[in-house]
Amino acid sequence: MIKFKIFGIKISVSFLYICLISVFLLYDTTKIVVWGIFSSFFHEFFHILSIYFFSAKPDCIIFELSGIKLIKKQNLPLMQDIIVLISGCIGNLILFVICLKLNLKTPAAVNLCLLVFNLLPNINLDGGQILFKILEIFFNFQICLKIYNIISWFVAIFLSLIGVFIIIRFKNPTLFFTGIMLIFSSLYTKF
Repeated sequence: MIKFKIFGIKISVSFLYICLISVFLLYDTTKIVVWGIFSSFFHEFFHILSIYFFSAKPDCIIFELSGIKLIKKQNLPLMQDIIVLISGCIGNLILFVICLKLNLKTPAAVNLCLLVFNLLPNINLDGGQILFKILEIFFNFQICLKIYNIISWFVAIFLSLIGVFIIIRFKNPTLFFTGIMLIFSSLYTKF
Protein backbone atom coordinates (compact mmCIF):
# COMPACT_ATOMS: atom_id res chain seq x y z
CA MET A 1 0.00 0.00 0.00
CA ILE A 2 1.35 3.40 -1.01
CA LYS A 3 0.35 6.19 1.38
CA PHE A 4 0.73 9.96 1.09
CA LYS A 5 -1.18 13.20 1.73
CA ILE A 6 -2.55 15.85 -0.61
CA PHE A 7 -4.03 19.02 0.93
CA GLY A 8 -4.27 17.21 4.27
CA ILE A 9 -6.24 14.30 2.79
CA LYS A 10 -4.69 10.87 3.31
CA ILE A 11 -4.40 8.89 0.09
CA SER A 12 -3.87 5.12 0.09
CA VAL A 13 -3.30 3.20 -3.13
CA SER A 14 -3.06 -0.59 -3.11
CA PHE A 15 -0.54 -2.33 -5.33
CA LEU A 16 -3.31 -4.51 -6.79
CA TYR A 17 -5.16 -1.36 -7.87
CA ILE A 18 -2.02 -0.08 -9.62
CA CYS A 19 -1.49 -3.48 -11.28
CA LEU A 20 -5.10 -3.69 -12.47
CA ILE A 21 -5.08 -0.17 -13.91
CA SER A 22 -1.68 -0.84 -15.54
CA VAL A 23 -2.94 -4.01 -17.23
CA PHE A 24 -6.08 -2.23 -18.44
CA LEU A 25 -4.04 0.68 -19.80
CA LEU A 26 -1.58 -1.68 -21.46
CA TYR A 27 -4.25 -3.53 -23.43
CA ASP A 28 -6.70 -0.68 -24.03
CA THR A 29 -6.62 0.45 -27.64
CA THR A 30 -9.93 2.33 -27.43
CA LYS A 31 -9.02 4.87 -24.70
CA ILE A 32 -12.08 3.71 -22.75
CA VAL A 33 -9.90 2.96 -19.71
CA VAL A 34 -8.35 6.42 -19.84
CA TRP A 35 -11.82 7.96 -19.94
CA GLY A 36 -12.95 5.62 -17.18
CA ILE A 37 -10.08 6.69 -14.92
CA PHE A 38 -10.67 10.38 -15.66
CA SER A 39 -14.42 10.02 -15.09
CA SER A 40 -13.85 8.11 -11.84
CA PHE A 41 -11.58 10.86 -10.53
CA PHE A 42 -14.13 13.47 -11.61
CA HIS A 43 -16.82 11.48 -9.77
CA GLU A 44 -14.75 11.47 -6.56
CA PHE A 45 -13.86 15.14 -7.03
CA PHE A 46 -17.58 16.00 -6.96
CA HIS A 47 -17.95 14.03 -3.70
CA ILE A 48 -15.06 16.02 -2.23
CA LEU A 49 -16.53 19.33 -3.42
CA SER A 50 -19.87 18.56 -1.79
CA ILE A 51 -18.18 17.53 1.46
CA TYR A 52 -16.35 20.88 1.55
CA PHE A 53 -19.60 22.65 0.62
CA PHE A 54 -21.10 21.37 3.88
CA SER A 55 -18.03 22.60 5.81
CA ALA A 56 -16.78 19.07 6.42
CA LYS A 57 -13.48 17.57 5.36
CA PRO A 58 -12.60 14.28 3.70
CA ASP A 59 -10.26 12.19 5.83
CA CYS A 60 -9.03 9.57 3.41
CA ILE A 61 -9.32 8.34 -0.17
CA ILE A 62 -8.53 4.67 -0.69
CA PHE A 63 -7.83 3.19 -4.12
CA GLU A 64 -8.26 -0.57 -3.89
CA LEU A 65 -9.22 -3.45 -6.12
CA SER A 66 -12.92 -3.07 -5.33
CA GLY A 67 -12.88 0.61 -6.28
CA ILE A 68 -12.31 4.05 -4.84
CA LYS A 69 -13.55 4.78 -1.32
CA LEU A 70 -13.90 8.24 0.17
CA ILE A 71 -14.00 8.47 3.95
CA LYS A 72 -15.08 11.70 5.61
CA LYS A 73 -14.04 12.83 9.07
CA GLN A 74 -17.41 13.66 10.56
CA ASN A 75 -20.96 12.50 10.10
CA LEU A 76 -23.28 14.86 8.31
CA PRO A 77 -27.05 15.27 8.71
CA LEU A 78 -29.06 12.81 6.61
CA MET A 79 -29.94 15.09 3.68
CA GLN A 80 -26.40 16.46 3.45
CA ASP A 81 -25.02 12.92 3.51
CA ILE A 82 -27.37 11.89 0.69
CA ILE A 83 -26.34 14.96 -1.33
CA VAL A 84 -22.67 14.07 -0.83
CA LEU A 85 -23.38 10.49 -1.95
CA ILE A 86 -25.29 11.53 -5.08
CA SER A 87 -22.89 14.35 -6.02
CA GLY A 88 -20.42 11.97 -7.69
CA CYS A 89 -23.16 10.79 -10.02
CA ILE A 90 -24.10 14.41 -10.71
CA GLY A 91 -20.47 14.94 -11.76
CA ASN A 92 -20.76 12.03 -14.18
CA LEU A 93 -24.06 13.42 -15.48
CA ILE A 94 -22.38 16.79 -16.15
CA LEU A 95 -19.51 15.09 -18.02
CA PHE A 96 -22.02 12.96 -19.94
CA VAL A 97 -23.90 16.06 -21.16
CA ILE A 98 -20.66 17.92 -22.02
CA CYS A 99 -19.37 14.91 -23.97
CA LEU A 100 -22.66 14.59 -25.85
CA LYS A 101 -22.57 18.30 -26.76
CA LEU A 102 -19.00 17.86 -28.04
CA ASN A 103 -20.03 14.68 -29.92
CA LEU A 104 -17.60 12.56 -27.88
CA LYS A 105 -19.62 9.34 -27.88
CA THR A 106 -17.16 7.05 -26.08
CA PRO A 107 -16.56 9.37 -23.10
CA ALA A 108 -20.31 10.08 -22.95
CA ALA A 109 -21.02 6.34 -22.80
CA VAL A 110 -18.34 5.83 -20.11
CA ASN A 111 -19.88 8.54 -17.93
CA LEU A 112 -23.39 7.23 -18.44
CA CYS A 113 -22.23 3.74 -17.43
CA LEU A 114 -20.46 5.10 -14.32
CA LEU A 115 -23.54 7.11 -13.41
CA VAL A 116 -25.92 4.16 -13.70
CA PHE A 117 -23.48 1.71 -12.11
CA ASN A 118 -22.86 3.93 -9.08
CA LEU A 119 -26.60 4.31 -8.52
CA LEU A 120 -27.07 0.53 -8.21
CA PRO A 121 -28.23 -0.47 -4.72
CA ASN A 122 -25.10 -2.40 -3.75
CA ILE A 123 -23.25 -2.14 -0.47
CA ASN A 124 -20.11 -0.60 -2.03
CA LEU A 125 -21.78 1.86 -4.40
CA ASP A 126 -23.33 5.28 -3.89
CA GLY A 127 -26.82 3.95 -4.60
CA GLY A 128 -26.41 1.32 -1.89
CA GLN A 129 -25.22 3.89 0.63
CA ILE A 130 -28.20 6.14 -0.22
CA LEU A 131 -30.54 3.17 0.16
CA PHE A 132 -29.10 2.41 3.60
CA LYS A 133 -29.54 6.04 4.72
CA ILE A 134 -33.18 5.96 3.62
CA LEU A 135 -33.80 2.57 5.28
CA GLU A 136 -32.42 3.97 8.56
CA ILE A 137 -35.31 6.44 8.64
CA PHE A 138 -37.83 3.61 8.83
CA PHE A 139 -36.06 0.67 10.49
CA ASN A 140 -33.54 -0.05 13.23
CA PHE A 141 -29.92 -0.74 12.27
CA GLN A 142 -30.17 -4.56 12.33
CA ILE A 143 -33.22 -4.68 10.06
CA CYS A 144 -31.61 -2.12 7.73
CA LEU A 145 -28.51 -4.25 7.53
CA LYS A 146 -30.49 -7.39 6.64
CA ILE A 147 -32.52 -5.63 3.93
CA TYR A 148 -29.43 -3.90 2.63
CA ASN A 149 -27.40 -7.11 2.42
CA ILE A 150 -30.21 -8.98 0.65
CA ILE A 151 -30.55 -6.22 -1.96
CA SER A 152 -26.77 -5.92 -2.39
CA TRP A 153 -26.38 -9.65 -2.93
CA PHE A 154 -29.35 -9.76 -5.30
CA VAL A 155 -27.87 -6.96 -7.44
CA ALA A 156 -24.41 -8.58 -7.53
CA ILE A 157 -25.75 -12.03 -8.41
CA PHE A 158 -28.20 -10.60 -10.96
CA LEU A 159 -25.37 -8.71 -12.72
CA SER A 160 -23.25 -11.87 -12.73
CA LEU A 161 -26.06 -13.91 -14.29
CA ILE A 162 -26.68 -11.29 -16.96
CA GLY A 163 -22.90 -11.31 -17.45
CA VAL A 164 -23.00 -15.05 -18.19
CA PHE A 165 -25.59 -14.40 -20.89
CA ILE A 166 -23.44 -11.60 -22.35
CA ILE A 167 -20.37 -13.89 -22.36
CA ILE A 168 -22.31 -16.56 -24.25
CA ARG A 169 -23.98 -14.15 -26.66
CA PHE A 170 -21.33 -11.45 -27.22
CA LYS A 171 -18.09 -12.99 -25.88
CA ASN A 172 -17.66 -10.04 -23.48
CA PRO A 173 -16.95 -10.97 -19.83
CA THR A 174 -16.95 -7.41 -18.40
CA LEU A 175 -20.36 -7.48 -16.70
CA PHE A 176 -19.74 -10.98 -15.33
CA PHE A 177 -16.48 -9.91 -13.70
CA THR A 178 -18.13 -6.73 -12.42
CA GLY A 179 -20.81 -8.81 -10.73
CA ILE A 180 -18.18 -11.15 -9.26
CA MET A 181 -16.22 -8.12 -8.01
CA LEU A 182 -19.36 -6.81 -6.30
CA ILE A 183 -19.96 -10.22 -4.71
CA PHE A 184 -16.43 -10.39 -3.31
CA SER A 185 -16.40 -6.78 -2.18
CA SER A 186 -19.74 -7.37 -0.42
CA LEU A 187 -18.16 -10.28 1.43
CA TYR A 188 -15.44 -8.07 2.87
CA THR A 189 -17.40 -4.89 3.57
CA LYS A 190 -18.03 -4.38 7.27
CA PHE A 191 -20.20 -1.89 9.11
